[in-house]
Amino acid sequence: MAAFEKHLPGEAGPYQPLPRGGWVTGDEAAARGIDLRMFYRTPAPGDEHGSLEGVVRLGDGASIGIGFWVSAHGGAVESVLDEATAELAKCEFTPVLATVEANFRIKKAVPLHTTLRVECRVVKMRGIRCWVDGRLTSPDRSVVYAECAAQLVNISSWL
Repeated sequence: MAAFEKHLPGEAGPYQPLPRGGWVTGDEAAARGIDLRMFYRTPAPGDEHGSLEGVVRLGDGASIGIGFWVSAHGGAVESVLDEATAELAKCEFTPVLATVEANFRIKKAVPLHTTLRVECRVVKMRGIRCWVDGRLTSPDRSVVYAECAAQLVNISSWL
C-alpha cells in the first residue's frame, strides 16, 4: 500500500500536490475537523483494479453542532466518501475527473473523535465513466456507518 495526498491537474501537469490541502484532505482540513488519510493498494493477483483504504477522524468542526457531541454531520460523512471514491478513480481511471452522481446511505450515527476505516473499490469503467463504491466502517469492519455508490466522469472527454 502507498500513502498519498490529494493531487489536482494544473499548469505543471495532471498530478500536482495541493500545498495547503483541500476541503477534506491535508492538515488544514484536519484542523477544521476532517482528518482523512488515504492509501492506494495495487491490484492483487487476479484482480483487475486496485483499491483505496484509509482512515478518518471527524472532529468538532465536522459535528452536527459544535459542543453538543452528538455525531458527525451527514455532509461531512458524504464529503469523506466523495473524496475517497474520486481519489481511487483518479488512480485507476484518469487523473482529471469529477463526481457526476453519488448515492449515500448513512446507516448509523457516525461518532466523533473516533478512528474509522474508509474503503473503496472500482465497480466498473466504461467509456468516459467510472463507478466506485465506498464505505465507512469501524476499524474491525464490524459496523458499517455509511456507504456510497459514485459515478465519475473523465472531465477532459466530457467538456
